[in-house]
Order: sequence, then C-alpha cells, then structure tokens
Amino acid sequence: MKHSNTLKYLWFNNCRKSRSASAQSRRKTGGFTLCIFLLSGLIYSFCAMGQAGPCAEIKTVQDQPTLYVDGNMVPPFAYMSYLGKAKYYKEMSNAKVRIFNVPAYLGDQGINSTSGIGVFRPSMWIGPGQYNLSRLKRDMEEIISSAEDPLIVIRIHLDPPRWWEAKNSEELCLLPDQSSYRVSFYSEKWREEYEAMNDTRSI
Repeated sequence: MKHSNTLKYLWFNNCRKSRSASAQSRRKTGGFTLCIFLLSGLIYSFCAMGQAGPCAEIKTVQDQPTLYVDGNMVPPFAYMSYLGKAKYYKEMSNAKVRIFNVPAYLGDQGINSTSGIGVFRPSMWIGPGQYNLSRLKRDMEEIISSAEDPLIVIRIHLDPPRWWEAKNSEELCLLPDQSSYRVSFYSEKWREEYEAMNDTRSI
C-alpha cells in the first residue's frame, strides 16, 4: 500500500438551505447545491467564531460550472500550501483570492511508504475518543486574521495514527511476505470510526 488516503472538502459551515429549496434551485438553474459539513463535530467548538457560515453552490452559467457563495460568484482559485504563512495569506488576499487551504491529519505518518515525506502537522486524533485541534485552530485563526473574508478548505488526511494500527493489527494491509503495513482501504472498522466523528459534539 504505497498511497495513503486523502479527502479534500470545501468547508462551509452550516449551509442552511433546505432540501426542498435546493431541489427547486437545481430545477431552475440546472446546477446543484454543494453543502459539505466537514467533520462538523471536530470543528464545532470554533467554526466561524460562532457565526453561521456561508453556503456554497455550484451553478451552471453559460454551460460552465461556476462557484457561488451566499449568492455571489467567487473565482475558483485557492491558495494551497503545507507551509502557509500569514504574509502569504495576506499576499493572496490582496490578489483577491478568498479560498485558502489548510492541511490536517488524523494520522501521524507520511503520505506514502516510499518518499520519506512525513506529516506537516501533528495528529489530531491522539487517543480513543481524544482529539487535539489546537494546531488546526491556530492555522485557521492565522488565515482569518491575515486575509479578508476568507473561505477555508480543510484537507483531511484520513490515515489513522500508529497507536490505532497497533490496537487493530487485523485491519492493516497484508504484504506478500505476510507482514502487515498501514491500514487497509477495506477496513470497515477504520471507516466506521472516522465516519463516527461526524456525529461527535463533545470534542
């Protein structure tokens, strides 16, 4: 298993359109509503400084998919870096870029088994039912304080940490020499545990 698991989500907290309203909008515009709740339990305590977040939509305009946020068209350009800094966020904001990316890791291992590239942030999942979001919060606060009216993409690395693999050796990949390595994509327990974080409100 050379490649680890990465999901990219556009995080817009609390898209409040109802399903019926979204369906009506789709019929009128030919587009579709994109309401993504990214690990809402994990980031519940500090999302948007307690304010209701924006709602993102992809609409078809002149046969082209077009990004709208709260009804306003937004250029589909984003600043993405594992090594982002406040001065870079400010530079991009001055260039009228509103979408910013931050990496976040459930695990504590690199992106694959051969490159030697390690993680760029500490693991958020520090034990069974235990999470440390301090670095993610710091990254988000740095963007919010440096850029004007930013929208944040949280790029979640979903591989589990080493402590989880040690407790769940039967959920790992079986190599040709019969040794095990990294979590298997077929592990139902792995999927169930990270999916359960979506329903967590006590973190």
